[in-house]
Amino acid sequence: MLCQNAVAYQQINMFFNDKVQSRRLEIQKAIVIISEVVQEVLKSVEQMEPRFISTFSQKLDGQYEGVSIILVSIKFWLNLAVGSFCL
Repeated sequence: MLCQNAVAYQQINMFFNDKVQSRRLEIQKAIVIISEVVQEVLKSVEQMEPRFISTFSQKLDGQYEGVSIILVSIKFWLNLAVGSFCL
């Protein structure tokens, strides 16, 4: 019985390292690229419209404020809450 658990653990660990970790890294890289573009666009919007205040920022733990990710088996959607107008 113990041998079967060790084999199952090894198989699960191999799957996690091969599939899950690589997918997680791909998504993380895509989010960083998208976030850089969004930050550049928001900076230019702030320069053109002084009433616009960007609330899009990166937290200390590396995550972005106002970003929610919806994962579906193959694709993912990135929802951004990026700013507001002060009137």
